[in-house]
Amino acid sequence: MTAKLKHAAKMSRGHHVQEGEGIMVHRYIGTPDIDVINPFLMLDWFKVESPKGAIPGFPPHPHRGFETITLMLSGHMGHRDNIGNTAEVGPGGVQWMKAANGIIHSEMPRVEGDEDLSGLQFWLNLPAAQKADAPEYTNLDISKLAVEKREKASLRVIAGETSQGTKGHFLDRDTRPFILDVTLQAGGTLAEPLDGRQGFILVVEGTISLLDSDETTALYGEGSLIELSKAGDAIEVHSDTGGRFVLATGEALNEPIAKGGPFVMNTKSEIYHAFQDYAAGKFGPALD
Repeated sequence: MTAKLKHAAKMSRGHHVQEGEGIMVHRYIGTPDIDVINPFLMLDWFKVESPKGAIPGFPPHPHRGFETITLMLSGHMGHRDNIGNTAEVGPGGVQWMKAANGIIHSEMPRVEGDEDLSGLQFWLNLPAAQKADAPEYTNLDISKLAVEKREKASLRVIAGETSQGTKGHFLDRDTRPFILDVTLQAGGTLAEPLDGRQGFILVVEGTISLLDSDETTALYGEGSLIELSKAGDAIEVHSDTGGRFVLATGEALNEPIAKGGPFVMNTKSEIYHAFQDYAAGKFGPALD
């Protein structure tokens, strides 16, 4: 690959945050370390190892102004919302919810036998002009995700299109999300152009290596989030021993960002009005 490579601009191990009914999540984006990797507003890794009994979840709560993307690694996550959707996603599946003008939903986990509960949730920003759109929900079980095989590499294409023409979903988004779930065998390499997008890599299993800011190669293990440099046109990731990682990139939105709990708008005034609208029942019927 002759394109200029992106390098690791920053690495974070994240912060523990309690959410929902008391489930602990590991937050990587939306912290004092990394506030935003435009257009990604937040990234959580929720993980409960060998749970005994009921698992705390995320009871009904509202969102406005962005999209949530949930990738399940193990266990199952049930979804209900107040626009009529009920679904469950299992290992390898994805739930993609466009909150837009307002939605109320719940996310309740379930495991089978001794399996762990583990998954990632991204918040992807919407352009200001689309924050008033009607909400949408899409359930993508593992069978609906295209898999591209390369030498010592397997790519599950969640969003966008690879350089070899394998198409994922949500090709119409202005943020041009390109999201891959990549598994490398020992000695495997992923080389891929990113076409001006910005983003990050999260190591899910094993160890990977990529170019550091001083032009040397650095190793990153499980639980490492690597923010990619804005400069560069492509990514090259290698693993000597084998590893799995998620690559998430998108088109940065050059718009103000105002965060307020479950809402992300462009101004603090819009956040205030979002709370007012929710309290007044303008997000639609309540979800029991």
